[in-house]
Parts: sequence; C-alpha cells; structure tokens
Amino acid sequence: MNYLKEMTKPNNLLMLISIAGIVILLVGGLYLISNDKNPTEQPKNNTIQNNESSYVENTTKPAAEYNVKISGEKLIPNAKPQFEIGKKFEYETTTQMQGVSNTLRSVYSVDKIERINSTDYYVVVNSQTSQMQDPQTGAIMNITTETKSYINKENGEILKIVTSIGGQEITMGKDAASISGNGMFATWMLSLTDNFKWKVNAEDTSFGSAPSIETIEYQVNEKEKVNKRDCFKVEMKVKSKQMTGDEGKIIFWVDVEKRIVVKMQMYSGNLLVSDMNMVSGL
Repeated sequence: MNYLKEMTKPNNLLMLISIAGIVILLVGGLYLISNDKNPTEQPKNNTIQNNESSYVENTTKPAAEYNVKISGEKLIPNAKPQFEIGKKFEYETTTQMQGVSNTLRSVYSVDKIERINSTDYYVVVNSQTSQMQDPQTGAIMNITTETKSYINKENGEILKIVTSIGGQEITMGKDAASISGNGMFATWMLSLTDNFKWKVNAEDTSFGSAPSIETIEYQVNEKEKVNKRDCFKVEMKVKSKQMTGDEGKIIFWVDVEKRIVVKMQMYSGNLLVSDMNMVSGL
C-alpha cells in the first residue's frame, strides 16, 4: 500500500494537514468526504524567471497541484506583513484522527527574501520530522516534511505554497493559498477589523477530480486575549453542495498587531480534531 496516497484522500486529509504543519483548508479538504483526490504522480517542469536570474524548480519528485478558482469581494488590507529575516515561530499541534492522538511541534522560519518577476517575497520555511502510526497496520513511520511559502513583502499575497512530504511535492497556487494560508499566516489576516466579514466562492478541480463548488465564509466574532496577546477571533466555515451533515469550521485567534496565528482549532461538525497553539515567537 502507498500510505501517502491513502493519507491524501479527503477522509484522511486532516492527518496530512497535521503532519505537514500547515492548514490546507481549501475546498474539499475541510469537510473530509466525497471524491478521492489522489495526487497524480507526474513530474512537473516549472520555470520561474526574474530580472537577475532564472531557476527551474525540482522536476525529479512526483508533483501534484491544487487547482482552485475563487471569486468574491476584493479585500482591502489595513496592515502590512511584519516578518523579519531569521525570526522563528514555534507551534504545538494536537490532532485526533481515527481514534489516534498525535502531538507535534513545528517551526516556521523566515528564511530570506527572494525576488521573483521584479517582486520581493518572504520565503517562510516549515521543516519537521514527525512519527505517525498507520491506523490500519499499527506500523510507526517517520514522516519528514518541508513547506515553503512565498509571501509578497508589500501586500502579503501568497504566490504559492510548496510542500514536500514523503517524496511527493504538492503545490498550492495563489488562489488556493489566498483562502488557506500556510497555517501561521494568510493574506486575509491583513484586512481584519472588529466587523470583518468575507465570503468567497471556490471551484475545486484539484488532482483531476470532478468539480466541487464551495462557499467559504470568514467572520470576526470578538477579540480575546491568548497568551497575553490581543487577538481577533475569526470563524471560518465551509459549505458545499456536495456536503451533507455538519459543516466543517476553523477558529483562528490572530494577533491584532502582528497579524499571525496565535491559536487555531479545527472542527468536523462539533468534534474538535486539531488544536494548534503558538509556543514561542511573539
């Protein structure tokens, strides 16, 4: 059995999220049901050029890409990204999946600024190795992941998020990244206010699956203090024509000043399946 393939099915996607240390919340992922979306294992050649040089991204690994188109009101930011080169943010995440509880720590490092097509991007790297138990066989496996997020230095737009896990590379493009973020940061966090509401429609055809249409809603419910930090408490809900039963939701506590996640909880219906807390960094 290819265990990585099994983990990338929707009913196992939360496990993949916890392993990768990011919140891949785009359509189809949050509600944990419906179509099999196994990444196709085809090499991908993607060349990006800028004013100074060009490079070719790794073409030796099997590659897959989220294919999501979104439409909705354009957000107006009221803050800028506040990253510093060399800064690190550490989180602890506890997940409950198929009766198995796992706790892991992940570190997001602001690695460098990279210039792509005349635009400067912060490159935020999340690398970790975690132990996971196969719920079917009981075997213990070491899973190593690395995630790179390319965040526009001026407006916080995420160009892409590239995750390498178990020899597989998965790319999340601009549209998908704009609604999901990388776990620590998402572009919409720069537009938060006390009365913030935002709704987007998304069409997901990731990995060659049949199209699914979702509505994603964000709303600031209140402000709360978490670890002595003032935070916006933001609820994110996903509604789908293909989904039956309880909807999935995520609650974010976003630092009012720094606009990054201090705490996050993920629910399937009323069941808490993932709880992430910042350990250090602010």
